Amino acid sequence: MEFWIMLAFTVLFVMLIYKTIKAIIQGRHNVPTWRGIIISAMLGVLPLYLFLCWIGKMGDTR
Repeated sequence: MEFWIMLAFTVLFVMLIYKTIKAIIQGRHNVPTWRGIIISAMLGVLPLYLFLCWIGKMGDTR
């Protein structure tokens, strides 16, 4: 029973992260590039990159 509860919470947590990133991307001023997303994810700074795209400092213009 504990396994299923942990699995459900994990799935819900992943969905929450996905929705949050999607909301940040939809409210953007600049469009994040795939190259920028991959490189920043590998370096562990994806939220910072998405925030900088949202405020218009990085990424391609809309």
